[in-house]
Amino acid sequence: MYIKKLIPFLCLLAIWGWGCINIPTDTTQVDTTQGGDTTITGDIILLTEENFESMVEVPGRITMVYFYLFDCPSCIAVEEMVENLASRFSGKALVGKVDCDEEYALVDTYDPRTVPRFIFLKEGVEYARPDTPDSLDDESLASFEGTLAALIENEL
Repeated sequence: MYIKKLIPFLCLLAIWGWGCINIPTDTTQVDTTQGGDTTITGDIILLTEENFESMVEVPGRITMVYFYLFDCPSCIAVEEMVENLASRFSGKALVGKVDCDEEYALVDTYDPRTVPRFIFLKEGVEYARPDTPDSLDDESLASFEGTLAALIENEL
């Protein structure tokens, strides 16, 4: 009898205790309101349907858009190269990536066909779409990184 009265209390206590557990979450966000412009940092910006136009259609802005899939081995292989380019052109060009599993409208618009796919935009208008090399060994990646860098530098 005593236990039957105690059970609801223990359930409430368990629910309250669970709610008090602090589960860390990633709350990193990009500030797109500073001075009416997007702040460009060395980080790769996650581009979504909601922020795409405001991020890439900025006068004078060069953008390298990297279309990827989370579990794609080739995408994982080029990730370090993309990070290097983002750091190298920090403050000069925007390096953004689009998750093809999540951003169907952008995939529909830009039709990357294969991943990883790199598309270059100037003020929101596409100006280059180089083919990703078939082999992603160190030598091929270094050469491809040079090609991508040249596509940015030639438009700056």
